[in-house]
Amino acid sequence: MLGMQERHQAAQTEHHERQRTEQSQEPQAQWPAWIHRPIAVVKVWRHGAQRPTDQARQTVLPKLTHRRMPRTIAISGASGKTGYRVAEEVLQAGDQPRLLLQEHSLVPEQLQGCDQHRLRLGDAAALDAALQGVDALVIATGARPSIDLTTPLRVDAWGVEQQVRSCERVGVQRVVLVSSLCAGRWLHPLNLFGLILVWKRLGEQALERSRLEWTVIRPGGLSEREEQLEQEGIRYSGADQQDSASIPRRLVARCCLEALNTPASIGQIIEITSSCDLEPIAMAQALAR
Repeated sequence: MLGMQERHQAAQTEHHERQRTEQSQEPQAQWPAWIHRPIAVVKVWRHGAQRPTDQARQTVLPKLTHRRMPRTIAISGASGKTGYRVAEEVLQAGDQPRLLLQEHSLVPEQLQGCDQHRLRLGDAAALDAALQGVDALVIATGARPSIDLTTPLRVDAWGVEQQVRSCERVGVQRVVLVSSLCAGRWLHPLNLFGLILVWKRLGEQALERSRLEWTVIRPGGLSEREEQLEQEGIRYSGADQQDSASIPRRLVARCCLEALNTPASIGQIIEITSSCDLEPIAMAQALAR
């Protein structure tokens, strides 16, 4: 009996030895060297020697870049001389412009591929549909010279009010309105064209009374110049502080986008003119003064 137990034990011992031999001969998985680095660093930290250095962290973890998600920014009046520049600046910033246009409006070739909605501002349903899902609206609509002196009333007052109401209905919170220097003044030569400054002020007031996060940009006389703008500074001021001087439309467009990125501009009327004699300054810095 004892001999049988000894033989059985010897057989088990031989079986275990054979298994260990076979396992030691199996090929070992070859892991990339970087797999082992986090383990070494974590062990050093856990055992209390030192926290990993910045250099060690960079070795262990790949460098991550945090990018802002592109926004969808609607621009009404996007076929106008200021509006299309706003759309170009939105594209340049990496965001997606949505162009709100009249039925027969033309846009520059570089904007042909942008999302386009053709509508009348008085069509509430079409306007609501066009603003669905946007992150912000830049209102760049403005009455053009016409023998119809009611156009400024319909565009700069009623048209702005329609857009404000649409934003409230569909949940667009952030709005920038391009208005004009001297808005609200009665005694001004521009009022010979259908009281345009009076109606622009009514449009501003419709926005101010809303529950939206608004900014009004009041540019001076508008020029088409595109040269040497990088050296040109902007004079920022509050409402009714400036009454003359000019600014290129391109800088106005940039100010609209800058306002969207400047929380301090919310609830502000900002008058802007420019000059080569002024040092360039960011809007946030100017508002902080």
